[in-house]
Amino acid sequence: MKKQLLLVLAFVATSLSLSAQTWNFSNFELVNHEATTTIDGLTIHATSSAKINVTNNNKTFDGVSYTRRLQFGGAGNWTEGVPTGRIISFPVTGNTIISVIATTSNNDDDRTFICSAGDNTDIVDEKEMPAGVLDKYTFSYVGEATTIYLYSKSGGINLYNLEATPAGGSTGITDSAINKEIVSTEYYNLVGVRTNEPTKGINMVKSTMSDGSVSVEKVYIP
Repeated sequence: MKKQLLLVLAFVATSLSLSAQTWNFSNFELVNHEATTTIDGLTIHATSSAKINVTNNNKTFDGVSYTRRLQFGGAGNWTEGVPTGRIISFPVTGNTIISVIATTSNNDDDRTFICSAGDNTDIVDEKEMPAGVLDKYTFSYVGEATTIYLYSKSGGINLYNLEATPAGGSTGITDSAINKEIVSTEYYNLVGVRTNEPTKGINMVKSTMSDGSVSVEKVYIP
């Protein structure tokens, strides 16, 4: 019965699952951001003293040509766990693969790029960027719905592309997950309030598997 429930959830989630969300900064307007703003679901946290700029710059990576970049002019600023400048963020519904195409702002200094979840205390991963090298960096977030933050630890970093993909591909369901059994299930509405059972509309379903792993799926109940 539990395995059947998982298969049903997998089927429903497949039809409604979120595909990868991509931000190609070549498509962004040329703006010096001095205040927090949200563009296509991506929040740019900036102030007049901790700006994030979109500027012209031509780069090619893996056969893709980029004409603009998002510039972190320095380290990300936080105030008591609240992002205040040189930080970008976006929401995720659960396990997510985050990839960026980026380089340091100069050819002399290495940089550390940070991915955190919820605030600046839960570090998902840190990537060391060699000076002047354009490359692809991947972060793997495992957990429940949250907000992902990206920022530099010390100096300038330039981003050309950002992509967030639900773990397990476009459906968020892997073959190995289908072979597991659910040992417990919890239901939440879109604002994070737990419910006793699924309600009509969109539900967040948290499933704990027989191997101890946890999956969170966005499921529609007609």
